Amino acid sequence: MDYLIVKDRQQVIIGPMGWRQRTFQSEINDLFENGDITEKYTIAPVESGYVNLGEGVEIFPVQIDFPQYDPFYEQLAGPFYTYENNIAVGTYNVIPVDITLSKAALKVKVTDDRYIKEIAGIKVTIQGHEVTADTARGSRDIFAQTYFAMSESETINWKFPEMWLLVTKSDMATIVNAGKNHIQSCFNWELNLHTAIDNAQTVEELKNISLE
Repeated sequence: MDYLIVKDRQQVIIGPMGWRQRTFQSEINDLFENGDITEKYTIAPVESGYVNLGEGVEIFPVQIDFPQYDPFYEQLAGPFYTYENNIAVGTYNVIPVDITLSKAALKVKVTDDRYIKEIAGIKVTIQGHEVTADTARGSRDIFAQTYFAMSESETINWKFPEMWLLVTKSDMATIVNAGKNHIQSCFNWELNLHTAIDNAQTVEELKNISLE
């Protein structure tokens, strides 16, 4: 459980945090030396629950209620504390985020999603067989390097997730071109969404943009 040290139930001196004997003791010592409390209290090594140190200084266990909110468009303000039954109850208000921050967060999400799409792999038909070509960046390099290294008449054994195939340079070109087109489509998708986000004038317009 987390705790607060408060003054007059208005000023949070420290917290919320877990029970930390040395940290709390240091704060209590400072309060004593500054005359905020007249008796020097010794903090127990284990949680003690609510403690009244006098002169309006109290240690409260904390209960915080977090409301639901959309982090792309909203943020939490607080916590604001009320004190009931020797417990500090923390609550938050949900307030709007500046639209520029919403746009930045949405563009980060789109870029992350584009990368996931980019490396997800593609289906390519080779010699009548549908096989999976890896589109991770290192794997794409291997396909391209192999294509440029092959002679026109050469064939090589290639292991796909579904099967082995004896592929020609033309087959490898098919894979390379399919990968190139896939990657370009992913970046086009990202660019189109970034442009739509930049062009939005209101939060409602942002919310109407499909990120799928």
